Amino acid sequence: MSTEAYVRDPRFKAHLCGFRWHDGSKFWIPRDELPAFFCRYDWGDYGVLAHHAHFDGLILSHHYGIRPAFWFDTLSMARHSLGANFSNALDSLAGRFGLKGKTINYTSFDGVLDLDPHTLRRLGEGCLYDCELTWAMFEILSRGHNEIPKFPLEEYEVIDQTVRMFTEPVLRADVAVLQEAWAREEKRRTDAQAKLKVNGHDLRSDRGFADLLRAQAEEPETKVTPKGNTKFCFAKTDPYMLGLLEHEDPIIVALAEARLDAKSSIIQTRAKTFEAMNSRGPMPVYLNYCGASTLRFSGGDGSNWQNLKRSDPDSPKEPSPLRRAILAPEGFLLAPVDLSQIECRVLSYLAQELDALAEFKNGVDPYIALASQAYGYPVTKDMKRERGTGKQLKLSCGYMAGAATIQRTARLGVYGPPVTIDLETAERWKRIYRDASPNIVAYWRAAGKVLQKLADGAEEQWGPLTIKNKRLWLPNGTCLIYDSLAWHLPTPEECEDLPENRWGGWWEIKRRDARKVIHQGVLVQNICEAVSRVIVTQALIRLKRRGYRTLNIPHDELLLLVPKDGREEKHLEICLNEMRHTPSWLPDIPLACEGHLGDRYEK
Repeated sequence: MSTEAYVRDPRFKAHLCGFRWHDGSKFWIPRDELPAFFCRYDWGDYGVLAHHAHFDGLILSHHYGIRPAFWFDTLSMARHSLGANFSNALDSLAGRFGLKGKTINYTSFDGVLDLDPHTLRRLGEGCLYDCELTWAMFEILSRGHNEIPKFPLEEYEVIDQTVRMFTEPVLRADVAVLQEAWAREEKRRTDAQAKLKVNGHDLRSDRGFADLLRAQAEEPETKVTPKGNTKFCFAKTDPYMLGLLEHEDPIIVALAEARLDAKSSIIQTRAKTFEAMNSRGPMPVYLNYCGASTLRFSGGDGSNWQNLKRSDPDSPKEPSPLRRAILAPEGFLLAPVDLSQIECRVLSYLAQELDALAEFKNGVDPYIALASQAYGYPVTKDMKRERGTGKQLKLSCGYMAGAATIQRTARLGVYGPPVTIDLETAERWKRIYRDASPNIVAYWRAAGKVLQKLADGAEEQWGPLTIKNKRLWLPNGTCLIYDSLAWHLPTPEECEDLPENRWGGWWEIKRRDARKVIHQGVLVQNICEAVSRVIVTQALIRLKRRGYRTLNIPHDELLLLVPKDGREEKHLEICLNEMRHTPSWLPDIPLACEGHLGDRYEK
């Protein structure tokens, strides 16, 4: 079960609650006495600390009506300060800092509805130790510890708002729209499979899909997994699978698309999730603070609010059905405000690409000139296909995209109508972008040197960023962690399968349980995403202090709640102004944003 479904299930009950107060006193209160205890205090005067505050907070809010003045969360703090390569479970954190771990195994209470007095007392004692451990973790993370930096002051407010999106939900769902979206997606998939004369089972099955390919004279490739098993290369990120999407045989292309479609039913799954969530009350928005290594949020709890598509797949000018189904609470409007081309603007600023900055400052369409160069004739805004190419080159090539990536992205239609090109054309488009952006190319070269400095633990200022202790520090005290960065020199056996230009090796970095290749383009992307995230969350803080609630943070957008009080347009203008406010640490960066008001989340 998701956290939301578990906590709001009618069968849920708390055995007890443990408390550790700021003066060091500790006690636990049994279930039957909790309502009376909670009524003694005005929780609007108290801050509450928990490890995984989403969980504790939804219990307190949903079952006891408690909404404290401020939320602190050591799980979120640990994600920022320690990164993704270490478990942030309370027990694991205790071991990392030399503290005694948990004193009780809570799984032994799974499924036990009623506890005898002895067992309840044992549970309470274990709970109180966890309270003390959480307090100790908070002191370590907030003040800093050896290589662990002091937690940035403004980020407490970001955590508080992130927790409240989940623990104080207000969004509603239009169930009819969700059901319509589910049915329409089912029909679309069924019709596509009927046209190919295949069924969903064969498409989803590796063996069945392999047989479908062989029937078209295409022998599928295989790979050996880390455990030594042989599997077909049918994962959506496998180069072979990506190659099938570019195959010269249109039937094979259609089969590959149908396979990916059959394996993923995001619209249907999300529609059902939202419908079920709405049946239990307002819809909580669960985001993982610093869930990505670039400080950005990630979705969680089985309902990823980060990737709700903005447009309808079948009608690009219409909002997506999932967004259209999300409704504002009574007496309010939703105001999605979105920073325009923020990563591109940040990159142009950091690299001091003056021509690009002038375009942004003067409000010139940033895609037309590149598109005109790519196609060799004047392109206008109305030429969706050509302008989409210009948008792709401007927004995606800043991170060193190669010809193959440009070709694949164009065909997928990520930035406009799909465009099919050969590798020679993709290579020419790459050169057009790089010739038009010499300072960005120079910034890539500088980033290559920074990778070495990060690995060496050097200390140096790089524009608004500081290189220190194998981290890249932003001016607000947040940082990107590169302590696992290392140069990988391939073995002679590995070199047999590599082009000669890669025999010298490459940079790798550990991300959770795997090592991933990182080059200067990836580093630049990490930086631009992190800087953009801080711009957005600093706007969130300013808006919070002005009384506006944030309900979702999908990357470079804030979904804000605006009251229906006759001043709606004034509220929207305030929100837009705060989003395009120039940070003191990026003077003169040309920021822009757009937004609108509505009863539905239509953008």
